[in-house]
Amino acid sequence: MFGRLYGSSSSSKSGRCNHVQRLNQKDFKRRVADKFAIKQTHSGLELKCEDCGSTRNLWICLNCCRVLCIGEGEHALAHRNGKRGCDLLLSCEDSHVLCCACEKYLYPREIAGSSDHERALMPIIEAWLQVLGRSRNWWRELEHGPSAGCHGLQNFGNTCFFTSTVQALLHSRPLRSTLRGPAKEKGGEIQRAFLNLQKQYWDASEEEPTLDPRGLWDAVVGHAVFGEYSESAMEDANTLLLDLLDALDEPTVYATFGTRVSSEVSCGICSRRRKAASSLISRWFRCLPGRASESIAECFLGAPFISEATELILSLPLQSEASAAGERLAAERRAENSLGPSALVEKARIGLTGAGEGEAPLSKLLGAYLAPEWITDFTCEHCHTLGKVLKRCSLRKTSDGLIFNLKRFAATASGARIKIHRKVAIPLLLDLNSMLGSVNFGSYELSSMVVHDGGMGGGHYMAYARHRQGRTLTDDWLWFSDQHFGPVSAEEVFNSEPSLIFYERVQKRVL
Repeated sequence: MFGRLYGSSSSSKSGRCNHVQRLNQKDFKRRVADKFAIKQTHSGLELKCEDCGSTRNLWICLNCCRVLCIGEGEHALAHRNGKRGCDLLLSCEDSHVLCCACEKYLYPREIAGSSDHERALMPIIEAWLQVLGRSRNWWRELEHGPSAGCHGLQNFGNTCFFTSTVQALLHSRPLRSTLRGPAKEKGGEIQRAFLNLQKQYWDASEEEPTLDPRGLWDAVVGHAVFGEYSESAMEDANTLLLDLLDALDEPTVYATFGTRVSSEVSCGICSRRRKAASSLISRWFRCLPGRASESIAECFLGAPFISEATELILSLPLQSEASAAGERLAAERRAENSLGPSALVEKARIGLTGAGEGEAPLSKLLGAYLAPEWITDFTCEHCHTLGKVLKRCSLRKTSDGLIFNLKRFAATASGARIKIHRKVAIPLLLDLNSMLGSVNFGSYELSSMVVHDGGMGGGHYMAYARHRQGRTLTDDWLWFSDQHFGPVSAEEVFNSEPSLIFYERVQKRVL
């Protein structure tokens, strides 16, 4: 069917795509360099569809380098139909590669499956990342003097998620202060290994710029609850953070990052109310009150997943429920309208999730997280009315440290997992009192971030941390990428895609 609509396909009978073999890597690099005046320090590139001017869901033709959209005008597909050899499209946002003729993704492996095409496509993807100004940030040598007072951490193969998360925790003043107190004699193997690394990190001389965190890595691998860790496989940084916090003794973790969110469900008919502590498990089963969701999790997931550590991190979705529902409805309608081009358009829309919602202030995401919501598929146990239960969440307690997890990895309407590249405005000063209308929380200042650069098919975790003068955070930033580190501009920091954000309560000055 696609052969008749979009031209003949030259896929092999085995189902493999042969179009990638026709790509001329040198020619693409020359074309893309000439078109975008590529430089190693290039940044701030603004792309738009060359046919309609749209800035959403843009793709670049790997044959002629035209930038076109799929969605509103479907100009990229029309271009492919009208010009021979323009079968391969690369997403300008997350570097996914789609073959229109074969109706399949060739990259990344999470969507395309195991593919022999990755080796041929990687140089082209790297050339495009340079256009976006991203690839330069992964491993670079920056000059740093003794005043930096920091160290890099050795990567054991594919453990950038580990080194970056540990870097952010090492720069956490609340955690450092607590572990130097009475808590240093407590805790299990992970806590003792972290404390030992912390001593090395802050006491080692500048003559040892790279530290070996093998002791902490081995402790995490041997005692992990949430993740399965291997030197050859990437894991989510938030999963690692849960394992690290779960391993700290309770007084230490709650004195450092103790956060409590409570929820109340009330029936709109009989006004019956019930309070329950919110946890990560209750957010998995959002249609149920906390007690019921934890019972289900206990039965199907097992007791280890119900952990105190899951309440310490505020996980904020980057895509609104309305947007997600709209994507699902649009996908259903496209499937009903046609079995042909719409299926290919749906493939090309995979990277669209959350892309049209614009920049989101962190305060807005937190407000949406705490906003009341109707639970439409839950029946009140008192009056037996369906769909009239309202759930309200409120922030009850915070400690000196505050952690946000921006949920950048999500599933689309078609079931594929993607990364959401939505821009988030991260404030240096977060005034919870003004935001929540309370005097119980105080103000917090940004201290460090764990960022993920790239997409689902390939990427790299790095960390940024503010420089300190004693207990005071300065306006200077340090960048960490495994053993590489050095000073960077605040502009680079706030143009990144953070996944974990660490705040510290503003300290009262002693006069």
